[in-house]
Order: sequence, then structure tokens, then C-alpha cells
Amino acid sequence: MNRRELGKKWEELTEQYLRKKGYKILTRNYQIRGGEIDIVAQDGEFLVFIEVRFRSDISFGTPSETVNKKKKAALKKAIKVYIHENFLYHLQPRVDFIGIEQKDNQFFVNHYQNVLDF
Repeated sequence: MNRRELGKKWEELTEQYLRKKGYKILTRNYQIRGGEIDIVAQDGEFLVFIEVRFRSDISFGTPSETVNKKKKAALKKAIKVYIHENFLYHLQPRVDFIGIEQKDNQFFVNHYQNVLDF
């Protein structure tokens, strides 16, 4: 599998996980010039922007350590455009991070809520 196919696989796993937790999935792979949001969902009064990262080997860092300043800035820009384009000002924006780690053919989902300030 190439990187795009693998990314799609992890996003599908994340979407299943979020649905089980009661999230309503609104959009996947929202893109603007210079930024992308993996998953946009609604969790009650929150409009949740979810970044998904996978690591099969954490010796070079955990999934959460792969989100750098440049990625955060691009994510903020994409969020502002998404909210404006969809007139979703009535919902409170929140950024969640899903880190998926593989260890001995098992997958572990780590969900971090509200990881980025606006």
C-alpha cells in the first residue's frame, strides 16, 4: 500500500472509532490551498477538527510528536475557511488529535481533545 492508501485506512479506522463515541462525521479530507483537515465532525455543541497520525515504530517519535508548527498553522487556516464556507459560527471549534500506534500487530488509538488554541 502507498502512503495515500494507508492514510485512508487509518482515517476510516478513526471514523469508526468516532462514530462509536457518538460523533457525527461531516467531512473527510477537506482541502484548501496550503492546508488539509483529515476529519471534521460534530460532538454536541463542538465542531471538531481531527488530525490523524499513524506510527508503526515510535523510536523516531510518537504520532503526536509529528505535528509541527507549520502543520498547526496550516490546520488553523483550513479551519477558519471551513467555518466561514459552511456558516458554522454557532458551534464551538475544537481540534482533536488521534494517534494510532502499532505494536505487535495490535493497534492502539490515543485520542487527545482540544489540543490547539484559537
